[in-house]
Amino acid sequence: MNTPVHADPRLRTRAIVVTLMVALVGLIYLHWLNGFLQDVELLSMKDGTVAVKKLWPILLATMAAVLCSSVVLAGTLTYLAVKVYRTGQYPPPGMRVLWTTPTRTGRAATVASLCILLLAVVAIGYGALVLRLIWPSSDVHTAPPMQAV
Repeated sequence: MNTPVHADPRLRTRAIVVTLMVALVGLIYLHWLNGFLQDVELLSMKDGTVAVKKLWPILLATMAAVLCSSVVLAGTLTYLAVKVYRTGQYPPPGMRVLWTTPTRTGRAATVASLCILLLAVVAIGYGALVLRLIWPSSDVHTAPPMQAV
C-alpha cells in the first residue's frame, strides 16, 4: 500500500504564485516601513511623544500580524497532525501534494504526526517570542536619568 501520492501541478503553480506575491508585498512593505521609520526618527528629534504616538499603530499591526500568522500556522499543522494520526497515513487520503510523496503508514505515520505537532508548538513558541521582543517593556523611563551635580 506504499504507493506514492503524485504531485499536483496546479497546486504547485498556485503555491509558487502565492509565494511570489507575498514576497513582493513584503518587499514593498519593507520599503515603505524604512521611509516611515526615517520620518519618525526625524520627528523624534523634535518631539518624542508625537513620534511614539505615530509608531503605536505600526506596533499594533505588527503584533497582530505575528500573532495571526503563528496561530494560523499552528492550527493548520495541528489539523494535519490529527488527520495523519487518525488515518494512520501520511499524506492523509485526499491530500494534494507539491511533489511526489511516498505514502507512510503505521509507525512512520505516527512519527510524522508527532513531528508535525512539534512544529505547531514551535510555531506558537516563536510567535510568543517575537511578541515578547516587540512588546513595549514596562521599565522604560519616561524622563531622562538624573545626573549628579
